[in-house]
Amino acid sequence: MYLNCWSMKSFFVRLGLMLPVLALMPMAATAQDKAMDEMAGEASTIECLSLHYQTVSQAVAEATKNARAAPGFRGMFVGVIDAGHEQSFYYGKTINNQTVGAKSIFEIGSISKTFTATLLALLDSRHQIHVSDGSASTAPETKLADVLGQSTSCVLPAARQPITLAELADHHSGLPRKPPDVTHTVNDLWHDLCGSAAADTPRAQYLYSNYAFSVLGHVLAPIYGTTTWREANRKAILEPLKMNDTMPWESLTANQQQSLQGYTRSESFPVANPAGGLYSTPDDMMKFLAFNMADPPSACHLGDAACELRMLLPLLRLARAKGAHGNGSVGLAWQINPASKCSQTNVLWKDGAVTGFHSYIGYEPATKRGVIVLMNYNFQGDSPGKIGNTILTSMP
Repeated sequence: MYLNCWSMKSFFVRLGLMLPVLALMPMAATAQDKAMDEMAGEASTIECLSLHYQTVSQAVAEATKNARAAPGFRGMFVGVIDAGHEQSFYYGKTINNQTVGAKSIFEIGSISKTFTATLLALLDSRHQIHVSDGSASTAPETKLADVLGQSTSCVLPAARQPITLAELADHHSGLPRKPPDVTHTVNDLWHDLCGSAAADTPRAQYLYSNYAFSVLGHVLAPIYGTTTWREANRKAILEPLKMNDTMPWESLTANQQQSLQGYTRSESFPVANPAGGLYSTPDDMMKFLAFNMADPPSACHLGDAACELRMLLPLLRLARAKGAHGNGSVGLAWQINPASKCSQTNVLWKDGAVTGFHSYIGYEPATKRGVIVLMNYNFQGDSPGKIGNTILTSMP
């Protein structure tokens, strides 16, 4: 089972740097890793319940009741967009006992990968790199080796020379799930990337890789024209979409760092941000869901950055390869479930799981229905993937 979150023992989870202040059941790292592994990919494999409710409110209430009743539950947000109509549902309290609201901070984990993929698509649209759009064009996709020199002077080993930027984004680069535990800086990342490729898998094989997305994000930043992925993501995506409260940990204010689950961080690793380092709010994530569900425009006025981003949606929705275990497909970061007895159309989705938080975003382009679920991580209740898919398939 491939895990859409950080390993407990790597810098990606940073659990060793967090101190729980809530009375949650303690779990050994190996047991918690196993539980998170078992939940990964659940959104693509849950049983079709064939439920249909008369209202969205009823569908949300039924889909979330197990999670809300689970031990350790603190707070949750569910947002639904149905043909342009938005509904928001807030449950629970924040760490400072405030009611969860539109500006409450959640860590979104691996949903951050969809932002990095959007940056990749933007640079393709500007002809700074090339990603195949599935057409008859024979132009080769840009390889990592072609652009790595803008970020570092190190040279890829021969086995990694053929890797393309798109393969980094669709989990077919062959890079391991995570870099070594000592990878704390971008320079550490380059040092390992240009070292041995002995642990790589064949590029034809799907392997979910946080490592690959960290590499991708930090390679794209200088192509866009910034020194960090954080700045590239802010300028290229967050500002045009007016997502003013979405940022990595190091950019949060002290008040914003009073996040829902109640963990205290003593350190963070920006090298991991392109793969899973963003924090956001219900308000901002509803903007991001609405953006992804929009109709692509036929043309944009000069300088309309938000319109330029919507032009990227066909490429972002494109299925590129088989997904995990041959179930569904994978695009640029997005997982794609085909039409089935649960849904009459494709569902694009992405989830995120980090210590203290679990999240899900999913939508049906054909029906213009979408769901966001943000919650504290718990192992007893239903996951956001199950909740989100249940809502999508049981709405009136």
